[in-house]
Amino acid sequence: MMAACPLCGAACPHRFTRGEFRIFRCAPCDFEFVHPIPPPEALEATYGGEYFQGAGHGYGDYFEAERAVTLRKAAQRLDRLERLGLRRGARLLDVGCASGVFLEAAVERGLDARGVEPSAAAVAHARASVRDRIHDTLEAAAAHAPYQAITFWDVLEHLPSFIDTLAVARSLLAPHGWVGVVVPVIDNANARFFPTTWDQYKPPEHLWYFSRRSLRAVLSKHIGPVRFEEPAWIRRARLFDVAWPARGRLAAAARALEAAVTSAALVALRLPRALRIDSMAMYAERA
Repeated sequence: MMAACPLCGAACPHRFTRGEFRIFRCAPCDFEFVHPIPPPEALEATYGGEYFQGAGHGYGDYFEAERAVTLRKAAQRLDRLERLGLRRGARLLDVGCASGVFLEAAVERGLDARGVEPSAAAVAHARASVRDRIHDTLEAAAAHAPYQAITFWDVLEHLPSFIDTLAVARSLLAPHGWVGVVVPVIDNANARFFPTTWDQYKPPEHLWYFSRRSLRAVLSKHIGPVRFEEPAWIRRARLFDVAWPARGRLAAAARALEAAVTSAALVALRLPRALRIDSMAMYAERA
């Protein structure tokens, strides 16, 4: 069973199956992908109103419980963009902005920030200060181009046509504008050696699985050179843990025990830091 690599066109072998979805691997590109891509109606059903509030896919409670974490990440990413040269008054577009938490932080920094979010349920939870800044399509946001920065925080892996989306984004960038990306990466020990234990293999949400090398190559080809990269999330304790659907005190105790055991195992094995990276941030400058 083979499928064509979306990056290089090579015939790629099937690696494993997750539920009803088959995941293939292109070794030369160090890239993995779901094939076939689910039809549009199936993807739309995945991102219904419950996606952000614990329907089995997506988030437990994005709008409330995860707001503080999202704001903290927003501050870190805005700090990085400022260090790369983004200045007060610059135009920024956040693609896949959900309820606009990153937009709030960007506007507070003095940026002319806008967002793109197709989920009406997510936009309904946006604060009044940014709701009118959110468009439902990338094409609708084009009226405010050019942008000095366009961001895709945990978004590219969801898009059925991420290469086309990057091409559109590049066309909306000002000369020397920035694209910031965060995606899960397959460089960690779980994805490499125990794929069924990595919770980021979750189609139909995640359709594409980048390594640091393949993400760097994609951005370099479709945007411009990657000028900066850093880990976005490193697991303190991760070796063979799995998603725990059960809740309650017993499940919480089991998770805590598992975390302690795997943490001790990682220390004992002296697993390199690179094998614990779950996601990477990269910033590419328009060539």
